Amino acid sequence: YDVPFRGAVPFAVEGMASGRRSGGRRRGAFSISFSNSFRVEAKPVAIDVKPLSKDGQPDDFAGIVSDSLAFSERTDLKRVETNDVIQITYSLDATGSVPAGFRPEGVAFEMSREDVRGGATSVKWRRYFVADGERKTPKVSISYYDPQTKTYKRAEAGGSDVEYK
Repeated sequence: YDVPFRGAVPFAVEGMASGRRSGGRRRGAFSISFSNSFRVEAKPVAIDVKPLSKDGQPDDFAGIVSDSLAFSERTDLKRVETNDVIQITYSLDATGSVPAGFRPEGVAFEMSREDVRGGATSVKWRRYFVADGERKTPKVSISYYDPQTKTYKRAEAGGSDVEYK
């Protein structure tokens, strides 16, 4: 889905159908449970995955493709003294593809990644920021491709106020 490809892709649908049948007779009631596995081979589907346009592609584009994206920051401290360490959690919720191993610049590590219903991906990263007199946390920016508008976009998080005691 993320590299150019042209060809037929076969697929199958598998599952299990289960049920219960109950009834009554002169000698008492009965209940029967049953389960049947199934597999249906479908005709191959012809697909043509084209590369993304290079027009307007940012230098930091890392392969995120999403038509709905939210990027936010949450800090564990708002009021600090100089040299306190603030834990920052960045959250990205994207309807589409977020490549495994992608990390925004400046983050320490990925905390969690979850595939959510509807083709969405939710990822959280952690960063540590030393309160060195700066009045705001660092801003982090990521670029992504929006397949609906067929354009590259940018999402930004950070810049939360830091108050010194």
